[in-house]
Amino acid sequence: MKALVVFYSRSGRTRDVGHTIAEALGADVEEIETKRSYRGILGLGRCVVGAIRREEFAIEPPKRKAQDYDLVVVGAPIWAGRAAPPALAYLAQIKGSVRKVAFFVTSGGPQGAGVFDEMKKVAGAEPVAELALDRKQLKSRELSAQIARFADTVKKGA
Repeated sequence: MKALVVFYSRSGRTRDVGHTIAEALGADVEEIETKRSYRGILGLGRCVVGAIRREEFAIEPPKRKAQDYDLVVVGAPIWAGRAAPPALAYLAQIKGSVRKVAFFVTSGGPQGAGVFDEMKKVAGAEPVAELALDRKQLKSRELSAQIARFADTVKKGA
């Protein structure tokens, strides 16, 4: 199975999880880059407001072609109860061009209801696996085991 792990990360937490998943799957990695910077406290404010307003975030063209892979795993932080718009923009770009997908999300607080449903809708695909991690889980000793279980589920579904 040829796999690609793609993620957007503003703070680095989603990036860390994405790299760990990629290592577990033996996958290539692609980080979604936005055309505008969302760093710092003002960037965080723009992110939250943009997510609430359901704004589209412009992203740079991907370096890797999703259609060249058997499976694409897409990860996003949760902002204001939604998957980060840059990840949704990526899913919209690859809609209909990938064989199989899987999703993971990270959040600092309660998970947004319907986050995976929105990702499915935008991607136009049913994921082979989903993983949601909150702040406590991201700091837990069980994190590696959760990621390993997710990777196993992905491998079985791919």
